[in-house]
Amino acid sequence: EGLLCIADEVLYPGRIGIQTDIDGVRPIVSLAVTANLPAAQTIVATFSGVTTADEIMAVGEYRGVPFAIGPVIYATGQTETLAAAVVDANQAVDQAGFTAARSIVFTSDATTITATADVVGETFKLRWTVKGTGTISSQVVANPGIFAQASAKPALGVITDGESAYAVEGGGVQIDDLSPCSCAIKGPVDVEITAAGAITTNQALYFDAAAGAKITGTPSATTVWIPPSFLRASGQAASSTANPEAAAVRAFMRS
Repeated sequence: EGLLCIADEVLYPGRIGIQTDIDGVRPIVSLAVTANLPAAQTIVATFSGVTTADEIMAVGEYRGVPFAIGPVIYATGQTETLAAAVVDANQAVDQAGFTAARSIVFTSDATTITATADVVGETFKLRWTVKGTGTISSQVVANPGIFAQASAKPALGVITDGESAYAVEGGGVQIDDLSPCSCAIKGPVDVEITAAGAITTNQALYFDAAAGAKITGTPSATTVWIPPSFLRASGQAASSTANPEAAAVRAFMRS
């Protein structure tokens, strides 16, 4: 199943497309590369009145993995307590298996704790609570990642071949800027991968924002996790080519 779109730049079948605008009823589509993605997601929680015997805690989810923070017990003052919660939070995402440069970074000041995704385009969830007399006046999400419902540049699907696609010298297929195009939004689709033979059935998938939004099974500082509810590799995943026209990897959209 495909969605009719308009190319906002030169596109390549088999890669992740994001909606950057709309022309009447047709989405305008760009590649999910770093220059086109929204800024890194942040969640800023604002605290007040944290005092003796209060406890701060949180639950979150990143790349499909849940994690818990705290409880962190009041220490000296609110500023110091928030700082201690940040230490616990950074340890929590480390223990969840997320290494530096592809995780969430926590910082604090006298009244707030800010969580920031390392990788632009990533989506995460986080909810703080205080047990005691302290309160949280707001928890503000900014720049939700492309797989979030509220994203300003949501992921539409995998760009597919269409009437506007043509072969280029040296191999490969492209769709010119301002041409009609299509994004697969449901069902089987061939995707282009960053390295031949690098995907196995039902493994975690990412797209590389620094490699033209191609699909990969290897996380890095430039890859964004693709929820399996959006795209998953099928039993035909093993491949010997990185070209979508040769069925690099057969995947399933929203299945």
